[in-house]
Amino acid sequence: MTAQPATLSALTSSSLDPNLVILGLEQTEQLKYLHRIGSRHGFNITSRWASTSASLLKTITNPSAGSPHATLANLRFIAVKIITSANCYYAIDEIMPGSQTQALTSLTHYNKFNQTFSDAFPSKLDDNTGLPSTPGHHLTAIENLGDGTAFIFSYVIMKRISGKSKLSGNQYPVQFFNTVFIPNDLSRIEYRIDRKLGRRLCNKASTELRNEFLGILAEQRITLQLNTVNFFKAITNAYNDSSYGRVVQVDFIDKTGDEDASLKCRTNPKYDARNRAVVNTSQGNTKTINQLEVFGVAVRFDYHTNQELHHNEIGFETNRVDWVNRQFCEMFYFEQSSDNAVHYGVVNDILKRAK
Repeated sequence: MTAQPATLSALTSSSLDPNLVILGLEQTEQLKYLHRIGSRHGFNITSRWASTSASLLKTITNPSAGSPHATLANLRFIAVKIITSANCYYAIDEIMPGSQTQALTSLTHYNKFNQTFSDAFPSKLDDNTGLPSTPGHHLTAIENLGDGTAFIFSYVIMKRISGKSKLSGNQYPVQFFNTVFIPNDLSRIEYRIDRKLGRRLCNKASTELRNEFLGILAEQRITLQLNTVNFFKAITNAYNDSSYGRVVQVDFIDKTGDEDASLKCRTNPKYDARNRAVVNTSQGNTKTINQLEVFGVAVRFDYHTNQELHHNEIGFETNRVDWVNRQFCEMFYFEQSSDNAVHYGVVNDILKRAK
């Protein structure tokens, strides 16, 4: 079922500056996804950012009766939805019985924002536009997304200039957006980390984001009993369920040896790694290697809209230590290039597979 356009109300006091909204959209680098969402609202999205940005500015500064939904408020809604959910790693804490869940609703009035970042939102700052060299998470905006509340943080990391030493003077700041999302049913806390950070840095960012938000809860004297979700069981469940999309990548592990293997293909729209096997061809004999276990999987879900093929992708990535010794998978990723699947339902389904 296709998700319908919604209305987003900002809980921050940020102004609707069309230039900042359009810049924020450009910085997401999600032009194809913007095309599918924006076109439904009446925006003209082209195949290039330059012409798209010019068209967006013209549309919102010269409203047309023929496109009543092509407004600046809806454009900002699209930007925030893309920032908070288009391509993220997810770690999740379930809120257990006995928690002060209703007290969470008071957080919509929390106003201790970092004004430097809030004033620029939904765009990001850089070294040329006043980005502070202050690493860590900085609360930037609180948004009502319709299905829940998003606490959006600007995450600043320091990158080293290529070829230079690690001295502080040879580093520069880079900003990302990470999000804490609480659905309307107050059942869980989702920590959504921008996948552009990369898998290694995402682990660190997720821990820091969780600590930052738990610090806000402690400040507000909100007591929650939380259970961090382990997605270990969801990996084999997703691989074994032939009705669950197409497996475009599967990583196998040999727990007793080092004969690991990976099968992947993202260019063939009919490819499903479930239909492949890892074999031993030594001494002229072909024999399936059966001792391998699945410790990583990526699944695609295909959709057709007006004869156009597009997809969403869900993936679980672990390492050998987590799989063999800890039997733990702390996060998954959700790459959303189609809005044919309702976000809340997708996450609910993954949680069931993790049980």
